[in-house]
Amino acid sequence: MTQEDSSTAAAQAAIRAATRNKFKSKIGDLQFSLSRYEKLVRATVPIKNDEKTKFLLLLTFDRPLKNGLKIS
Repeated sequence: MTQEDSSTAAAQAAIRAATRNKFKSKIGDLQFSLSRYEKLVRATVPIKNDEKTKFLLLLTFDRPLKNGLKIS
């Protein structure tokens, strides 16, 4: 992915987290969100200060290959 693709994905993750926040009274606080794709795994973890989300930690993991792990 390009830097622009990564920036767009981060913005979309923030929008999804904000959307989940609208339903907080019904479903509770977001602990983390995990998405598994064919080529990677993405996690979104809210970083809170006094019960308010201040930041979102966005993690991307390469998926293991069939014959081992890709190390780059």
